[in-house]
Amino acid sequence: MLRLLYAVACLALAPALLAQSFVNDTTRIPIAPPFNGNDTEQIDFGDVDGDGDLDVVLANGGDLGNQQNRVWINALGSFSDETAARFPVLLDTSRDLDFADIDGDGDLDLHSSAESNISNQGSHWWINMGGAQGGAPGFYQDQTAARWLGIGGPGSSVPASQVLAGGGFIEWGRDVDFGDFDNDGWPDLFESSAGIAGNGLTPSRIFLNDGSGAFREFNPSGYVPAGNFGNGSLGIWCQGTQQANTIDTTGTFCDVAENIVDSDLADQNGDFDLDIVMCGEGGPSRPRAYHARRDPSGALLAFRDMTGFALASYTPSSGKYEQELGDLDDDGDLDLYGVNWGSNFDDLALTNNGLGVFSSAATPAGSSFDEEEADFIDYDADGDLDVYVANFSGTDRLHANTTTGGTLSFADVSSLLPSSVNGIGRDADCADVDGDGDTDVFSARSQDDSAFVRNVTQIPDTHAPRVPALEQAPDQGSTPTPTVVRAHVLDNQPDYITGFASVQLEWSTGGAFSSAPMTWSGGQVFRGVIPALAGASVTYRVRATDARGNVGVSAARQFHASNAPSAYCTAGTTTNACSAVISSTGVPSVAANSGFVLRVDSVEGQRSGLVFSGVSGRLALPWWSGSSSYLCVRLPVQRAPAANSGGSAGACDGALALDWRAYMASNAGALGNPLVVGQIVDAQAWFRDPPSPKGSSLSNALEFVTLP
Repeated sequence: MLRLLYAVACLALAPALLAQSFVNDTTRIPIAPPFNGNDTEQIDFGDVDGDGDLDVVLANGGDLGNQQNRVWINALGSFSDETAARFPVLLDTSRDLDFADIDGDGDLDLHSSAESNISNQGSHWWINMGGAQGGAPGFYQDQTAARWLGIGGPGSSVPASQVLAGGGFIEWGRDVDFGDFDNDGWPDLFESSAGIAGNGLTPSRIFLNDGSGAFREFNPSGYVPAGNFGNGSLGIWCQGTQQANTIDTTGTFCDVAENIVDSDLADQNGDFDLDIVMCGEGGPSRPRAYHARRDPSGALLAFRDMTGFALASYTPSSGKYEQELGDLDDDGDLDLYGVNWGSNFDDLALTNNGLGVFSSAATPAGSSFDEEEADFIDYDADGDLDVYVANFSGTDRLHANTTTGGTLSFADVSSLLPSSVNGIGRDADCADVDGDGDTDVFSARSQDDSAFVRNVTQIPDTHAPRVPALEQAPDQGSTPTPTVVRAHVLDNQPDYITGFASVQLEWSTGGAFSSAPMTWSGGQVFRGVIPALAGASVTYRVRATDARGNVGVSAARQFHASNAPSAYCTAGTTTNACSAVISSTGVPSVAANSGFVLRVDSVEGQRSGLVFSGVSGRLALPWWSGSSSYLCVRLPVQRAPAANSGGSAGACDGALALDWRAYMASNAGALGNPLVVGQIVDAQAWFRDPPSPKGSSLSNALEFVTLP
């Protein structure tokens, strides 16, 4: 009842609130050069200084020459320019700035792209000096030279002649994106290229993070172009040879060199791998889609150009410029919004059939302008993705999502925007930057002040993130390898804001759930790790919490982890017909408090004995000629006294026990120390049997893998 009353109240208030949805707030941001009013190509949000709110960085220069990138620090929704204190001085033609924690130390680093129309320039790596660097968070150092690996050398498609003395290489970059292409938990880099003066003859490239924050090119072809990247060149990271505008999907041809101005990473076809879509500026070229290809082990092989499959129904326009991927029809997969993709500069919205095929175009009313960049925003807090568009030729545009029944539709509500945000719009990024619950906009402008388009509705976001897909983990054999699973997390926010959400992977083997943070892989994909578990049916799920505290939980999945210690070999039979059996309790973890106990039952009562273990593998040798016992552990071994078996003499009620983990931690002995994750250990028990010819007998054996 309370929810119904709240909904009615919101409906009653909505017309008055939405009539003045946004204001151009010039009081909360720097105004005029050098702090604003430059040629700002791109804007990005990130918590630069680790204080919990979103700061702003501005990529400056672009078409108008070398300028300084800026950083604006957020204080309760008001922004001050702190570039001089926090950024090194560098004047270049930056086209884009993107945040990622490239070195895994918990703070946000930066990558800037530039192009060489004025002078030979490359992209730069800006490292946040908090975290592992031990400095103050939010202060940046240029570490470009240290963060590129092997550029111009073996495995790199960059000719040695294009390597720059200060690190990096001569570039024509327009857009960059971070994403975990190889599913190792580290952000990799996709750099699109427009080519020399926009000629489309320089390839876009992929660089993989080595796990420490340094990047090496992914070039499985090994190809190095001698000059322009024309037809017949090998596809570098994409299967096949270069063929402009190809629609071949067999892997024979691909097109990785156009005048690319925008690229996006996300899972297009539901396999949890990051795919690529990118768009060239104007002309006859097609927007392109690429799907990841892996070998049976899961290793990344290359990408395949799937444009002829994914975008077969699309006819290229002359004005197309940019695209965004988001779930516009609320069916769990990512649809596509294309800026100027239609005729006469109309925008187009395309639905995804779940397999990565985009079709069924809708044309938003009021979109026939020369626009440059779109972003998703739930401006009215109704839970769906509306579209804000930075207009290159006038006032920015706003399109309300009115989709019903899976058929995409939009209403032009641009009148809700301030008319003063006018001129040459280059980019728009959307987030709640002032903490009042609604989503605001920063609009990047060329030759004018970039604008804080503040949402004044103050309608709170009450919509929880959704987790529509969770990867099925395979059942596991005996392995210390943890289980990696990925999930799709969607919200009524752009993906780069959802990427900041608290997403937890939770698992249980029958008791309370344990949890660990998942990392954002890019697009809608998050990656999590379940530690190696022994002998259990594992139930797992994903819990996502957005900045407003709204919580969404996935459906649960299960897999079986068979890392339980396994018995093998044959136990001897004593003179009193006892056959000793070795088993274990606890988990063979290297953790100090694991308490992994080896226990031997059905031992001759009142006999002394010991447990021995080795790391050299299994054996099956008779204990002596004619013995019913077998030595099942290969030498060398570590012997651990297990004292008297107890029980009654002549009976099979004795038992031996050893806290193996504690003993090995204190007695490395002949084995060295097997307490490392992934060590295969074999163990067996020896005990006295005086009436037998050799005076002793052996149990069967147990093999286990040391776990984290």
